[in-house]
Amino acid sequence: MAVKKPVPCSIYDLRGIQEWLDEMARQGLFLKQVNPRFERAEFEVGAPAPVRYRLDPVNRKGKTDDEHIALYAQMGWNYVDRAGRWYYIFSCDDPEAPELYTDPQSLSLAMDSLVRRDIRNHLLIVLLFVLLIPLVLFFPTPYSLKNLLLWENPRDLVMTIILFALLPFPFAFAFFDIRRILKIRNTLAHGLPLPAKKRWNRPPFWSWYIPFWVILYWLPRLILPSIGWEVCGLDEITPSHPWPTAAQIERLGAYPLAEEPVTGGYVRFNSSPFAPVQEEVNRHRVLNPDDPTNTDLHTTIRYIRARSPRIARRLYQMERDQEAKRLEARQSPPYAYRVTNLTPFVPRDWPGLDRLEAASYQWQEQDSWTFALLRGNDVLLVDYTGTARWEDCLPLFLEALDKEAAP
Repeated sequence: MAVKKPVPCSIYDLRGIQEWLDEMARQGLFLKQVNPRFERAEFEVGAPAPVRYRLDPVNRKGKTDDEHIALYAQMGWNYVDRAGRWYYIFSCDDPEAPELYTDPQSLSLAMDSLVRRDIRNHLLIVLLFVLLIPLVLFFPTPYSLKNLLLWENPRDLVMTIILFALLPFPFAFAFFDIRRILKIRNTLAHGLPLPAKKRWNRPPFWSWYIPFWVILYWLPRLILPSIGWEVCGLDEITPSHPWPTAAQIERLGAYPLAEEPVTGGYVRFNSSPFAPVQEEVNRHRVLNPDDPTNTDLHTTIRYIRARSPRIARRLYQMERDQEAKRLEARQSPPYAYRVTNLTPFVPRDWPGLDRLEAASYQWQEQDSWTFALLRGNDVLLVDYTGTARWEDCLPLFLEALDKEAAP
């Protein structure tokens, strides 16, 4: 019959572990093996006996020394198991058998390799996170930076903030572990016995690691929305600016409209500390079978007012790049209506604008274009399918950009 118990001591508490194993033997539980992380121990049930257990630090090569084990066997100590990369465990039922180490200084020398190895491993962990921090801070992915600035996905934003908040913890754990290791070695080097530590029910690795990541990964997904935008109908909210309508735009095209066509679409809006005004207005003409031109009209207006020109420049570049990738992707399957004859974004000069780029293409065999502009704190992208040219329509959008919507 086997019994499993958690190891109630730190892996660096030699005396605590040895005394605990001795106590288990007096209760009739004899160590059989431990898991690789030295968190749980498996015992065989037998008659209670005064068995002693001692831990021998693993040598530099990390391999069992057969001659060493044979020498200990001659002294009355039997090899039980290896506790991960830290210790070999020996047991002895002879009360007259000498200790593995007769004085603290010799145990300190035996631990030297273990101490050096663990300190090196901890410093490597610290170095890894030191290199990771600037990578995360200064080289974020376009998606993560955009989400941080616009708060488009609250769920991922919260997870990013949590990860940033957790970055100091590896440093803290490494610092306290290194300090504990050095304190043990210094105590032994000065010829002092190791003090008995307070025992605690150290939870197994999986019992906290799995719930921790489940909470970190799934809790934001359960309580937070994946999309921060609020969506309304065209008649439910007034956009931030009086953007040109289809009739106003098509007056400049090949088939001027006598009146405003019936349109469908939506307005979606969002806000963040870095971009307090964010909106997307989508209008499409409801096709009329009696219309001889039978021309589809489609307008998507994406407007962002950033907190500062610097933020606006970053957002402009990200929005422009995202639109360029969208157009390129729609040239191939699985899209049923593909983009054809694409002319990628080309920089243009226009008085009063910091940046202006325009692209043209065909969609459903109709002429279409997209322009992206930056002016101060304002970022504006317009995608249009119709007969009017973007050069003729741009003044209409600049005029609207100068006006705030009527309350």
